[in-house]
Amino acid sequence: MNKIRSRSSSNTADNNQQNASRVKRISTAESRGELSPELSPIVTLLSAQTHRRYNEGVFMLLKDLDSDGNPADRVWNEVYGVLTGNQLAVWDAELLENLPIHSKQDENHIKDLENKPMYINFSDATFKALDVLPSANGDLRNVIIVSTTLKNRFLIQINSKEQFERWHAAFRLAAFEYKSLQEAYTAALLSARGSMLSDIKVVLAETKFEHEDWTSVRFGAGMPWKRCFAVIEPCNKKKKKSPNGKVHFYENEKKTKKMAMATLTEADSVYAIYPENYTIIDHSTMIKMDGEVLFEKKEGAKACSIFLMPEQHSAVPGYDTLIRFMIPLMDAFQLYGRPKRLNADKTDPASLLFALPVLPQVHYMDVNDLLKLTTSATTSAWSAKQWRSAIKDILRAKVAKGYTGCGSADELFLLVSIQIQNY
Repeated sequence: MNKIRSRSSSNTADNNQQNASRVKRISTAESRGELSPELSPIVTLLSAQTHRRYNEGVFMLLKDLDSDGNPADRVWNEVYGVLTGNQLAVWDAELLENLPIHSKQDENHIKDLENKPMYINFSDATFKALDVLPSANGDLRNVIIVSTTLKNRFLIQINSKEQFERWHAAFRLAAFEYKSLQEAYTAALLSARGSMLSDIKVVLAETKFEHEDWTSVRFGAGMPWKRCFAVIEPCNKKKKKSPNGKVHFYENEKKTKKMAMATLTEADSVYAIYPENYTIIDHSTMIKMDGEVLFEKKEGAKACSIFLMPEQHSAVPGYDTLIRFMIPLMDAFQLYGRPKRLNADKTDPASLLFALPVLPQVHYMDVNDLLKLTTSATTSAWSAKQWRSAIKDILRAKVAKGYTGCGSADELFLLVSIQIQNY
């Protein structure tokens, strides 16, 4: 046979019984509600990114499209925004400024307003910064177009050119740090949990066979989940034109290439998503990929973020399922040193751990480091991939001189304490 089923789905009843007894024997710190030393550093860095305040200030905000892609209210509102982690909190600026304080009750009312902003999640957002945006009512200057979950789209207009460039840099850096830390978490998870797989050497071995299994998939953040049968083709280095493999998604196991509902043709990254709480690390199977997906041949492949949740098998922990599904994905698109060996070199941009901050430093870069990019006119047409590559170039020059990150754990703990007190 030229194709084989996934190792998990091809287990015999005896193997399932062995796995069940093995799962009972394995106990991790996270399963006991504790944080293991192997994962502690990356969880600290993830927390630092979540609480990092990248930028804040007053700007104009307009909701252009709603979640269905239909025109929203399209009314400009002056707001005060704070980008913390990948979440933008916005308050009505005029309402906050015009409320007089005559009593303790007024002070409490203002505090209530401050604690009830509107939140926009930027974790999976795409950005486009324009010096000039043509409009029926006149050209708009210094505009950042943000597409978030589903089909929501917002326009942000900043009065000051300097602040426009800073906000753009803040958005780009937040997106870069979030993704980089998810990749680093993936490396830590593979190291901490891979050794628990009795056949890890087989899982990591280079293979010419396809990997098949059931998974839930959604094409784009917030889109509906679909259960499908995934077939991961391995890379073929003998092919000069296109050595990478592909991932075909089918509605059932009766698969033919003509019946694929979608095909992942290219991938720039693949990583596990940290579940935001270390106590459920062992149960999470969430994977994200960024690449190009072909839905209709006549339409061509489209850039897309793909979310996957491979189905767990009986008596098999989530990390086991995740690792067995993710390694073939890395191999198919020759990412992070695979299918040979995972790249753990912090000085190599192709590594999962590239430029990872060393504690007590907790951030990759400062917003000011990106201003050289956001102030350049040539970057306005860049894709997300080009932006990430350019940011890595800046980091690579820093790392070559011994740079280990910026910020500090002390600042993080102080900021968290202040936020808890305000809450």
